[in-house]
Amino acid sequence: MDITVYEFRYDGIPNEVPTFSFEQRNPNGACRVGYPPRDVVYRADASRCWCVSTPTGSEIEQPDSGESLLAWTRGAEQFRSTADNVMSFARAGINGFGNVRLGECVHSVV
Repeated sequence: MDITVYEFRYDGIPNEVPTFSFEQRNPNGACRVGYPPRDVVYRADASRCWCVSTPTGSEIEQPDSGESLLAWTRGAEQFRSTADNVMSFARAGINGFGNVRLGECVHSVV
């Protein structure tokens, strides 16, 4: 089963590690670092998304905490993972995740 994972980063921040989400984020955001007149503003970049293969039966849940999680099963164990975890599993090709490709999935689980 394929799901779409959205990437979010701020353009120009040195050594920045992107974060991932199951929902699109506001592309109009900004991050201000420092104080005027030496402050620097970094614009948000929410333009990339990834199509990721997940274990059969996976589904996205919206718990009361607010952050969506992917519910999935491996053997008899049930797990709930963040989008960051899902991307890590997929890139490593473990736990039944894999086939990461740039772009939105044609048939995505929502």
